[in-house]
Amino acid sequence: MNTTIRASWMPAILLCLATGLFSQTSAVKENLSRADKQFDLYAYNLALRTYEQVIKEQPNNAHALARIGDCHFQLNRPQEALSWYDQAVLRPEASPETMLNYGKALMHTGDYIGAKKWFVMYAEGNPSIGQHYAQMCDYALQASRKEGFFQALNEPLNTEASDYGPAFYGSKLVYNSARTDLKRSTAKANADWSGSAYNQLFVTQRNPGDNYLQRPAFLRGDLQSNYNEGPVSFSTDGRRVAFCRNNFIDGTRQIASKGLTMSLYLADVVDGNWMNERPFAYNGSDYATGFPGLSPDGNTLYFASNQAGGYGGWDIYVSNYIGGNWSIPRNLGAVINTAGNEVTPFYDGANLYFSSDWHKGLGGMDVFRADGQENAFTNVVQMGSGVNSSRDDYGFIFDTKSNTGYLTSNRPEGRGNEDIWQVRKRVDEFVITVTDPQRNPIAGAEIDFSACNAGMKQTDATGRYSFAIASGKADCQVTVRKMGYRSAVLPV
Repeated sequence: MNTTIRASWMPAILLCLATGLFSQTSAVKENLSRADKQFDLYAYNLALRTYEQVIKEQPNNAHALARIGDCHFQLNRPQEALSWYDQAVLRPEASPETMLNYGKALMHTGDYIGAKKWFVMYAEGNPSIGQHYAQMCDYALQASRKEGFFQALNEPLNTEASDYGPAFYGSKLVYNSARTDLKRSTAKANADWSGSAYNQLFVTQRNPGDNYLQRPAFLRGDLQSNYNEGPVSFSTDGRRVAFCRNNFIDGTRQIASKGLTMSLYLADVVDGNWMNERPFAYNGSDYATGFPGLSPDGNTLYFASNQAGGYGGWDIYVSNYIGGNWSIPRNLGAVINTAGNEVTPFYDGANLYFSSDWHKGLGGMDVFRADGQENAFTNVVQMGSGVNSSRDDYGFIFDTKSNTGYLTSNRPEGRGNEDIWQVRKRVDEFVITVTDPQRNPIAGAEIDFSACNAGMKQTDATGRYSFAIASGKADCQVTVRKMGYRSAVLPV
């Protein structure tokens, strides 16, 4: 009798178990698919919660573990990402991309030695990228120990929300913020799926003495204002503005490889009002175009785009205003653009400043300077530890008259997600270039600093000698000599 009972019930039990296993696997697949779509759409908060549901069912799912790390990283929480990457890389089915992202997160926390280990391992399958980042760790370890030419100070107007995208507007400064403490007279629905307010444009004055930014006001009136407009750039006379419309989300890294949509627009500024707003003729539906930087005269537009045909992710392009139209954009080339991302160009008439995560830096996006004239730039220089950190540093602008600039950074010493930092020049940089009448460089020329209470120096193989003096302290003359050439005296 007992035997008969077991025989009649066992198939039913096995059927229930099989159904349960099938249901669980199906739910995991469904959640993974939904989470991946959310991740690709820049919705990292939503994706994070969905991946966490997967982990509840499958604690060792390598893809979900790695993606939780990716979400924390993209949400400006690299420190929290590390434990998830640490679990993911231990799984035999972990992807090589997890090692690469683990190394980048470690760089963001300033752990260059730990980061290099994972980049070296990644290089076993992808030597060009892995070795590049491993060498960047060596560079960052040395560069981070040097005192920079600049000092960065957190601006008092920053909030716990994202404050970013500074732009000069005459004696004023315009920037974006997702702050919610300042209210408009006309109420608008201003929250997205993450519960974060949309960013808006603000304007502020600079204090005459210390250049700190004062309490801001809305840049545009209620009737003209739109959410998610910016960053912006103005011509020096304030009569032309270039701006972009974006889908930035408060708390999310703004330089994203997926899901970020931006389009460029231009307008004329008349008595503070934006007139004749029109889209940039070279926007695209399948790529982003943004981060504008107008030249001082407003007739040259630099911008970043992730359109196909570039050198990497985001590249910097230039377009000229000729005969009432903007020319077909031209990629600035391999001196500026790389296999990584280059964004936020700012041209002051003598130098192009931009940010990159591929040129050798300290981690994340770093600010660089290139010498040149409008369409041809050379000699890319990293701006040093005073400007750059192990995190994202971008949106750099600089006023040579006051030796003061501003940038956006999500470094942990700030007040919120992205903050605006004031940058003050600590030292003045000088480069002496010695050439013959045919402009050929003269190597080994003597640079006599005796009148500056210093010794004798020499030009290098390119005919150059560079040095720095505490800002505002230089007031002397140097003598340049070379056998067979007439000596020259230069005021410093």
